Amino acid sequence: MKGEEPSSVDKTRAALRSLHTRLKVSIHTVQSISRRIEVLRDEELHPQLMELIHGYASVRYRDSANEKFQSFFLGAI
Repeated sequence: MKGEEPSSVDKTRAALRSLHTRLKVSIHTVQSISRRIEVLRDEELHPQLMELIHGYASVRYRDSANEKFQSFFLGAI
């Protein structure tokens, strides 16, 4: 920037400061959103997923037991 007018240098510095501030705010916003997503995943979605998996497993277990009973019963007839 050698040989440029001081006002041009000042404008460039001000523009860079403004961009730097906007970048910091954007990074902070992304970090906040990321933390919120992690909380939702850990505190809400994970327990719901585990409940769904356990429910599915119990239905499969019950269905398997019913099939074994039906096979035994029909084999005895």
